[in-house]
Amino acid sequence: MMKGLAFLALVCAASAFVVPQKADQCGAVDITKMAKRYIPVQNSDASCEICLDLVLIGETYAECEEAIMEHHMEQYCVNKIKNKASQAACKLMIDDIAHAIIEDTDEDPTAVCKRVIHKTCPYNN
Repeated sequence: MMKGLAFLALVCAASAFVVPQKADQCGAVDITKMAKRYIPVQNSDASCEICLDLVLIGETYAECEEAIMEHHMEQYCVNKIKNKASQAACKLMIDDIAHAIIEDTDEDPTAVCKRVIHKTCPYNN
């Protein structure tokens, strides 16, 4: 009986030390597959392209903590947008887009951008 309790305690203790998943690996969506679904309309407004890209990134990391989602969105602003004014505008969108995605993860990216930047930003499908 004592051996059984000791074994059970050992199993419980071992299961408590599950190796956590890397923070960057929490986005379960393959962004390349997701990106193929959403292709911005040619000659679309720069703010629309930025917004749609941020929504795509946000949806990719929607299962993660909000800070991780926002981190990846900010990295997009820093790495992909070289114009300082556009980069600042990009960073200003992050909070609103992240909250919109958290509130309704199934919302269409066009609807998110309409709510955040007050423009209709269509995709070619």
